[in-house]
Amino acid sequence: MGVRLKVSRVQKNTLSLDNVRVQHRAIEARAPITLHLPVPPSVNNLFINLPGRGRVPSQKYKQWRQDAAATLWTQPRKFMGGRVSVTLRMTEKARPDGDNFWKATLDFLVQNNFIAGDSKKFVREHHFYWADVEGAVITIERAA
Repeated sequence: MGVRLKVSRVQKNTLSLDNVRVQHRAIEARAPITLHLPVPPSVNNLFINLPGRGRVPSQKYKQWRQDAAATLWTQPRKFMGGRVSVTLRMTEKARPDGDNFWKATLDFLVQNNFIAGDSKKFVREHHFYWADVEGAVITIERAA
């Protein structure tokens, strides 16, 4: 005895957004994102030259990325799309010039999906302050 299966035609999905109600209301601005990270290495210590391989991340940079990512387990993970303003407050104990911290910080924010990119299209302004904080405190806000 054979079993007969009835095969029916699958109808094409004809869902449309034509009949969807749309509410017209203002979208609230996203609250600033604040992160507490270890002090990033200076831009001078991010990469090393290896014969046959070119420039590769240094061990110090790799370690910092791991340490910084580990701090994210205890901090809110949010994405701030579009144009942003980034503020970096660095402990007074850090040694290099303030501008040497930006590369690692912005790359970290992009790689961990806090901001869309670190080009001028996305980061419209950035501010640096020496402060009485532990490590580095980064604040991401919508740019005007």
